[in-house]
Amino acid sequence: MECQTRLQKYATISQRTIITLKGALQMTHVGYRCPNADCPDRSSVYRSALADAQALPGFTYGLDIVALVGYLKLHHHQTVDEVHQSVNKRLKDYQISMSRRNVMYLFEAYGSLLKAAAQNKSDPAFQDWLGQVREDPRFSHLN
Repeated sequence: MECQTRLQKYATISQRTIITLKGALQMTHVGYRCPNADCPDRSSVYRSALADAQALPGFTYGLDIVALVGYLKLHHHQTVDEVHQSVNKRLKDYQISMSRRNVMYLFEAYGSLLKAAAQNKSDPAFQDWLGQVREDPRFSHLN
């Protein structure tokens, strides 16, 4: 923001439930923008990077579960059924379960993320984001 005026709530970007390895998370994602009519950046809407990092757009399951599905499938060579059982075992304490079909969708998403990571090795912004993900304790099993 150029004028240094404090941002104000502008709009609700999304309201949804995200299923994570720590249970269901009710998220309201709010966009902010500058209230100063003279600000040259007034039309920009600022989003929360933390809220964006919880789940892929349109997904109910969090990135921690996407990462777990990929890790179990590729690192531990588990079948879809074994991954399904492993994930449901972790979610059982929260009275949450996922379908076998969701495991396959999440594995496809994991593959897409791997492909994007491979294609963005020279993108400094992507590498910064990837570094933040690697430092996040929710993804410590990937290091």
